[in-house]
Amino acid sequence: MPPQLTEVTGEPLPVALTGVPPWEWFPLLLEKAARRCTRNGERLVLVVDGLNGDRGVTGGGDGL
Repeated sequence: MPPQLTEVTGEPLPVALTGVPPWEWFPLLLEKAARRCTRNGERLVLVVDGLNGDRGVTGGGDGL
């Protein structure tokens, strides 16, 4: 997802962030992209898929 957000912001992902956990920089990148969309009269839509993929859920659809 970071490549798509950097496309929206028009700025590359800083190299200094490559070793930093995503929860530290992702909210800032997301906010920057949302502000740019708002400024341009657009909407930023965030689609999250696979929420239970890392939880070892194998079926049932109610893993959350």
